[in-house]
Amino acid sequence: GTEAYYSFDYGNVHFVCLDSYDTDRATGGAMLTWLESDLAATAQDWIIAFWHHPPYTKGSHNSDTEIEHMEMRANALPILEDYGVDLTLGGHSHVYERTFLIAGHYGLSGTWNEAEHIVDGGNGRTDGDGAYFKRFFKAPQDGAVHITAGSGGQLSSSHGLNHPAHFYAVRERGSIVIDVNGGTMEVKFLRETGAVDDYFTLTKDVSVGGLPGLPAAGPFTLLLGIVSLLLCGVAFVYRRAK
Repeated sequence: GTEAYYSFDYGNVHFVCLDSYDTDRATGGAMLTWLESDLAATAQDWIIAFWHHPPYTKGSHNSDTEIEHMEMRANALPILEDYGVDLTLGGHSHVYERTFLIAGHYGLSGTWNEAEHIVDGGNGRTDGDGAYFKRFFKAPQDGAVHITAGSGGQLSSSHGLNHPAHFYAVRERGSIVIDVNGGTMEVKFLRETGAVDDYFTLTKDVSVGGLPGLPAAGPFTLLLGIVSLLLCGVAFVYRRAK
């Protein structure tokens, strides 16, 4: 009954668009109730969510003081992370900002705790500290990257570009380019000059999966499952024999 929020699939990616402006952002409201049902139903390998007010920004807007940022961070983000969101995109601040691979931070920037909230504190670059790796399909709290991409059209003064969740932040023009190939997602901040300013890679095991809530199984996980089934069979035969 509304076009304010919706989702769609493209390739093996599930995209979710939320409304951080006019729609009720409360937990238990129509939008976030729909969000949980939507995420529970998808079997896509990747989840990318986007809305206007990013959860972490110290650009031309401040996510510590503006209610739209605060409520989306406190109310929507826990649901998204519970269902294994991989990437979120926002605007509003006319700058570029990118977090580490993080999870579980829903408060003000002063409550940030590296030991508690950073899943991978590297740069996520294959030619640097290595790609960010997510272990499971739709695993809760397995980490996500959050990007403020508000500098495509104009630049504005900032609040310091110093949010502790961010790995990189600049007041420069550019756009986001996302390439997904199976279990690899490559994200670039492409400047207006054509140069790549920031970039990172996310990887996950998508070789087995497709059932909501189940991890993508590697060889060890499959072996464990086969052994468990065999043991169940042995136990059943033994009980029948008794």
